[in-house]
Amino acid sequence: MRRSIHSQSHITEPHQVSRPKQKNIMRRTIDYITELSLCIIVPTLCGATVIGSVVPSIQNPPLLKKPGWVMVDHEQGLLYVIAMAIYVMMGCAIFVAYEFGSPFKKKTLLGLYIVQLSLNLLWLLLAFGMQNVEGALVDSVLLLISVILCTQQFGIAHKISGYLMLPYSICTHVLVAYSTHLYVLNRKAI
Repeated sequence: MRRSIHSQSHITEPHQVSRPKQKNIMRRTIDYITELSLCIIVPTLCGATVIGSVVPSIQNPPLLKKPGWVMVDHEQGLLYVIAMAIYVMMGCAIFVAYEFGSPFKKKTLLGLYIVQLSLNLLWLLLAFGMQNVEGALVDSVLLLISVILCTQQFGIAHKISGYLMLPYSICTHVLVAYSTHLYVLNRKAI
C-alpha cells in the first residue's frame, strides 16, 4: 500500500518547533537573561560602592598616610572603567559557573562568591571607614584566599568562568600590596 506524502499531516517540518517547546525555550531564555542581569548587577553595584568610596579616600585620607604609588586625579576615570569591567566579568563568571557547572556544587560556588563580595566590602569599611589598617590588611589577605578559591572552583565548574575571575584575582593581589603599604606607613601613627 502506497502512502502519499500529503497523508502524513502529523509530521512537521524539521525547522518548525511546537508551541509548547517554543514557550519553554522563551521561558528559559528569559530566565537566563534575568539571572545574568542579576549576576552582573550585584557585583557591579558592589564595585561602584567600593570604587566610589575608596577613590576619594585614597586621594585624601583624613588620617592615614597614603602610599606614593596611588593614582593621580586624571587617572581616576580609567580606574572606574577598568574596575567596572572587572566587576562585570566577575558577575559573568558566577553566572557561567552556576548555570553550566555541576548541580551539586551550586551552593558551594554561591557561598564562596558571597564570602568574597562580603570581604571586599568589609575591606572598604576597615581601611577607610574605621581607619583600621591592621584589620584591612588581614581582610585583604582573607579576600585574596577567597578569590583564589573562587577562581579555582569556578574554573573547575566551567573553564571560561575561571578565566573571567583572573583579572579580579590580579586586582586583589594589588589590594594586598596596597593594604600592606598602608599598614607599614600607618602602624606607628595609629
